[in-house]
Amino acid sequence: MAAEQQSIGDSGFLVDQPVSYCSKCTSSIDQSHQSIIRFNNRLYHNNCFTCGICHKNLNNSTNTKIAVDNNEPVCAQCKLANARMCYVCQKPILTDGSITFDTNTYHDDCFRCCQCQKLLIDETKLAKHNSKPCCITCYDKQFAPQCSQCLKPISTGKIVTCDTKKYHSDCFRCGQCNKSLVDEKDLYEYNSKPCCFQCYEQQVAPQCVECHKPISIGKVLGWNENKYHEDCFRCYQCNKSLAEQNS
Repeated sequence: MAAEQQSIGDSGFLVDQPVSYCSKCTSSIDQSHQSIIRFNNRLYHNNCFTCGICHKNLNNSTNTKIAVDNNEPVCAQCKLANARMCYVCQKPILTDGSITFDTNTYHDDCFRCCQCQKLLIDETKLAKHNSKPCCITCYDKQFAPQCSQCLKPISTGKIVTCDTKKYHSDCFRCGQCNKSLVDEKDLYEYNSKPCCFQCYEQQVAPQCVECHKPISIGKVLGWNENKYHEDCFRCYQCNKSLAEQNS
């Protein structure tokens, strides 16, 4: 940060002088009488140029390696001691070039497909296998489940499972009317395909010979090739339920 102050120059006129401020203590730095240390586009007093972790003064010949942490100077020893470890090579990450994937951190050059070793830093879509990054090509070929509808691999996005079968979320539709079933609560199956409640009731469900309504929910009872709702299967004389006698 810089402001301006005025002083009398050699000519006897007032001259504007820049005023700088220390990034550590925020006090002004008199550039005409005090030494200024410039580091990472910031200014410091000599005594304020210290490690942000151990507070050791860095303005001496023994601290030639100075790193940056959260835009603050830190000595090389503290940077090494507090560095994150690369998940692949298990070496400290001392530069800003790192990537975090599934809570693990990698050097840029170590962030590669766990199968083909292709560099992944510029990939827009990634898959995961055993908590490791995997390129889409390898994942589709080796690990991705197959959608029961389109028969293509499910490499990204939500996987919908119904009766052990897996689907892309967009492929999980009624086999009769093609309505999306992702948010449906009542699901049925017809011809080995998922079926919505409306289609099952109108096109598939057997009709009760007693009430003449579709049997879409509950147990279906059969007698003499006729179908009944469990509650409709009664003696036509006394109206006693015969459901237990049919089981």
